[in-house]
Amino acid sequence: MSLNRWILTGLAILAPWAAMAQAPLYAVVTESMLSSTESYRITDMALDTNGLVWVTTEQSGILRFDGERFIRMDAAPENPDDEVYYTAIAMIRPKFWLAAGDGVYAWKGKEWMQTTFPEKHCVDLINTGMGRIYALGSNTLYYRGVAEDRWTQEDVPGLEGAYQLIQKEGLLLIASESGLWLRNPAGLWTQLLDEPVSSAMPLGSEWLAVTQDGLKRLGDGGWTLIAPAVKGYHSFVSTADGQNAWLIGESGLWYVRNDGAALRLFSQGGLELETLQHGMASDAGGLLLASEKDLLRVDQPERWFDLRTLPYRLGPVEHVSGLGTDSCWLATTKGLYALGPKGLHSLPKPGAGVVAGLSIEKGGFAYGEFGLKSYARGAWKASGVTEWVSGLSWKGDSLLVQTLNGWMRLNGSGQLVPYAGKTPTISDQAGDAKWVTDVFGLALEASSRRVGEHLKPSLLIRGVERRTKKENDPVVLKFGFRGLPAAREAVPVEYQINGGEWVNLGLARRLVLDRLRAGRYEVRFRAAAPNGEVWGEPVYTIEVLPAAWKRPEFWVPAVGIGFLLLGLAGYIGWRRLRDRRIWQKERAQLERMALRLQMNPHFTFNALESISAFVLEKKPKEAVTYLHKFSRLMRYTLENAEEAYVTLEKEKQALENYIALEQMRFDHGFQCVFQVEEGLDTQVLGLPPMLVQPLVENAILHGLRPKLKAGATDAVLKLYMGLGPAPDTLLIQVEDNGVGREASKQHKSGDEGEKRSAATRILENRLQALQQETGKLHSVAVEDLDEGTRVSLVLAMYQEWDDND
Repeated sequence: MSLNRWILTGLAILAPWAAMAQAPLYAVVTESMLSSTESYRITDMALDTNGLVWVTTEQSGILRFDGERFIRMDAAPENPDDEVYYTAIAMIRPKFWLAAGDGVYAWKGKEWMQTTFPEKHCVDLINTGMGRIYALGSNTLYYRGVAEDRWTQEDVPGLEGAYQLIQKEGLLLIASESGLWLRNPAGLWTQLLDEPVSSAMPLGSEWLAVTQDGLKRLGDGGWTLIAPAVKGYHSFVSTADGQNAWLIGESGLWYVRNDGAALRLFSQGGLELETLQHGMASDAGGLLLASEKDLLRVDQPERWFDLRTLPYRLGPVEHVSGLGTDSCWLATTKGLYALGPKGLHSLPKPGAGVVAGLSIEKGGFAYGEFGLKSYARGAWKASGVTEWVSGLSWKGDSLLVQTLNGWMRLNGSGQLVPYAGKTPTISDQAGDAKWVTDVFGLALEASSRRVGEHLKPSLLIRGVERRTKKENDPVVLKFGFRGLPAAREAVPVEYQINGGEWVNLGLARRLVLDRLRAGRYEVRFRAAAPNGEVWGEPVYTIEVLPAAWKRPEFWVPAVGIGFLLLGLAGYIGWRRLRDRRIWQKERAQLERMALRLQMNPHFTFNALESISAFVLEKKPKEAVTYLHKFSRLMRYTLENAEEAYVTLEKEKQALENYIALEQMRFDHGFQCVFQVEEGLDTQVLGLPPMLVQPLVENAILHGLRPKLKAGATDAVLKLYMGLGPAPDTLLIQVEDNGVGREASKQHKSGDEGEKRSAATRILENRLQALQQETGKLHSVAVEDLDEGTRVSLVLAMYQEWDDND
């Protein structure tokens, strides 16, 4: 076997004996409150009325713990190097806090503002609760009223290098480099200790001071050193009865009794609670410990675990019987042990079978499947009871045992006799201390160590997270218990919305409400203690605003602006349309006048051509007659040149003159029939002047003339005026029984084709101009007949009074 193996084997053999010989070491159960990613150097802590922890830090600002994580309460500077080193914090009122650092800062529910503190740095501050606030500078003490803003200096003669400000029942203490200073209720300052003191705290009616030599106690005989290992800065928490104190600081966690005994506490794993930054009482009667990197919670500081009884050493504890605060017997899965202030000793097995219990109240006894046995001089002795014993109790000097037959009394002869008295209570503990078992081993509870419940237990809403108040944005409600240890917080919580059904959340401590529509929601929570006690029903009202476009303050102006823009656009459009219509009308009028001027020369040329033909043919009488009719037609044309419309009667007379001229031109070779529909008022209805003349001209020249040249004598021209096929329309038809359009194309010359095209083009342009001007339909249609051609002209009906509307 190698040397290393011999060494390990030897250590394994000697370890249990070393554990049994060691003096007691005690531990408290600590629970981390921060995640592994959080780390803060906390300088001071305080509780608000809701049980939330507020802390000041060295480089992370002022934080508040909402039950899950720390939330920064002051504004972070843009440059991390500008962070304020905060040293202390105090609640003045629920919505009024002060923090010490580079001066003194005040918070009244919105933001931290720097006050007019006379010095650049504030070491500590306290709220006396009697309307006065004290702030400690390096060498000076200041005070102010709660409702005041001005700080007043209070003279402390000889004060230098102040560290800490302490208050108790109207007394003030200052721990400083120049010593420990006390201010009595009369306002006089006295130096209690003339040496550097880093911290001080009350212990009952006495005082404790942490000096360079260690922890000192001021008693009747003066200052006495009681714990040399306690050095550096420490905060303190007094026990519920005010007679003992917990010290938390650079030396770890210590408990100091009123008799001056000081004991260091460890964590449940046996590790030292090294440098602690600060400590205070929790909302549930426990302790909060700020280490260099974590925030620890001790829910039961009165319960100390004896590290000699850790389960991995002795096994799980099954039974325990205590005697005082430092001695007990315990039965584990590995055997029986006697625990005392000087060590842990193994006891022999009392007998075969199960150990049901132990009692050391009046001697040492073990009972169980083997009966009842007593312990004396290192060995177990039979008591005469060999049957199964499940309980043991003392009534005066009489020993009562519980067997399968009930409670019996053991007489002086070692015999069991019936017991007819009141059923006794099984007791395996004696004294004020109480030994208890837990998963961490054997613990001793003492009421004198309790801190006391700080706040009344209640269910509270700790925080609300929401980005906006708009629809569908999630709302996160965080809630938790105030004044309850973590172990007792395992209580299911229910919630209700707007008086609806209660919904069980189980052990969850947050509620996420998503997809909320616009409206007002009242969310109520409730939880009940196992004994039926109701721990409050907090209510939170959530107001969800509709989308911006749904809110009146948005859509009313938006609609107004929309209507304004729409009206403006409509007005601009109307102006443009009106201007366009005016322009189109003026343009149509100009085009119509230009077309009419084009038509007059065309007609005049044809007429003069006919007159010249009469003259050349030496027909002066016909020439004079023709010239007379032509002059009347020219007068009509000139007189109505500026008119947009003429009556049907005038147009009919002008057409009759024109047709008469053409009949003379062609030696009366064709007949003319002019038909006007009965009832048609030709004196009122109108049409543009000389509009029909091109159709008559085409019918004569291109329809009848080729027929006349062929020697025909039955050529007829028909004109018809009547109501059109559609309401408010006028129909004018020009019909001839000439050669038709196809034959006309074969007979015409190039010059005649150009004349006919010009006349047709002018007519079409005039109709298009009329349509643009009036906005009404004007059309012309050509129909080929069996003999000849019919042209139908449909015009919008125009009356003389239309111009006067």
